Order: sequence, then structure tokens, then C-alpha cells
Amino acid sequence: STPHQLVQAGEVVANPLYVMVLDQFGNPASQFRVTFRTPNTGPSCLFPGNKHTSDVTIDSLGRAQAEECRANGVLGDFEVTATAYGNITVYLDVTVVVGNASNVAIVLGDKQFAEVSHAFNPLTVNVTDSFGNLVRGSAVTFSVAATSASGIFDGNTTSITLPTNVDGTVSTSGYSLTANTIAGAWTLSVVVQGIKIGRAHV
Repeated sequence: STPHQLVQAGEVVANPLYVMVLDQFGNPASQFRVTFRTPNTGPSCLFPGNKHTSDVTIDSLGRAQAEECRANGVLGDFEVTATAYGNITVYLDVTVVVGNASNVAIVLGDKQFAEVSHAFNPLTVNVTDSFGNLVRGSAVTFSVAATSASGIFDGNTTSITLPTNVDGTVSTSGYSLTANTIAGAWTLSVVVQGIKIGRAHV
């Protein structure tokens, strides 16, 4: 199979995990069985039934292909072993990488106050995948509420889009958010890659 594969946390390994098994003369060794095994701890993937093993029969071409394997949420490298005849083992390398953004958490700036026509403090959020792994380079859009009491960013704009940094966080620091002239509470929405998954109360 592919020498080294990358798979997002929670997703199925894209290219099939398989090995070719030949006898000493180079002929397909069909009808024998191969056991694929993944690590019990750390980065890994699970076969159907949440199993760490997949036992398959070698086909007439000498190919043994494991069932689909879904990555867990632990990032890093691991090896899938494929064992034939009980003592012949090869290793398939897989790396679990961070999944798609699915959650946002406010780190700083929620539930704050500012006088009318004065600036709020910066808002900082972090973005994670469904397993809590921090997501870098994810586009986060901050948008002010279309209500009477509201605010405006520098440049007289109602929204800004910024990427998360290497530790999955992003801050509106450098893009001053100023309250308008109407007093009252309002909500700043936080949208990550088109999905509205958070809001800050100001």
C-alpha cells in the first residue's frame, strides 16, 4: 500500500492498507491469512467493530487488504503491522494529523464592558477539532451584531477574518473594536470556516 499515509483525526485512512504475499518462487500465496494490527495506545486507527486487528484472506493475486481503518484523535505517527504465516511481518506507516475545525472557545474578552464610543478589549479564541486538538491556519470571522447597540472595527467594517496561529489561537488585537453611540448589550459572532460555532457577549 502507500508507503506513508496521512489521515485526519477521526477519518478513515484514505488508501487501502494492503500487502502482497508471494511464495519463495515469486508466485501469489493465495488462500493464506494475513493479520493487520494497530497500536492499542497512542496514535492509531480502529477497524470495524472498534477492533485493533483485521484478519483477511490473501486473494488469487497474492493481495491481502485490511478492512477500512478509522483514525483515533491522538496526533502522531504509528505503524500498522501485517503478519503472514505467523512470523513474517511488514510495517505500514501512518500519521494522524489534526482534523477539521469544529469547536471554538473564548480565551479572553467575553462579557466585557465599554463606554459608548470607546474601544473594547481584544477578543481571543482558540479553535479545535472534534477531539480537542488545536487547529492552525483556520479562518475565523468576527462579526458585530446588526442591532441598535453594537460596535465597529477599524476601517469602519463590521467584520474581520483572521487565521489561527500555530497554537490554534487568534486575537482581534490590532483591529480595534469600538462601541457605537447606543448603550446596551450585544453579541459578537465567531464563524470558523463558514460554520457559526461561537459568540462573545459584550
